[in-house]
Amino acid sequence: MISENFGFLMKGNFDKYSGEWIAVSENKIVAVGKSASEVIDKAKNIRKRTIMKIPNKRQILLL
Repeated sequence: MISENFGFLMKGNFDKYSGEWIAVSENKIVAVGKSASEVIDKAKNIRKRTIMKIPNKRQILLL
């Protein structure tokens, strides 16, 4: 089963976060940062979160 957060990430337009890490919970962006550890720290008290790096135009996302 695909999580609700994953569906939100795949359908959204996150161009303004290009090259940054984000945390999503309940279909909302709850943290943004330059590194995964920064985002994990910012979202440490949020349960059921998904953390992902938003690729920039030179990167390719493989699933």
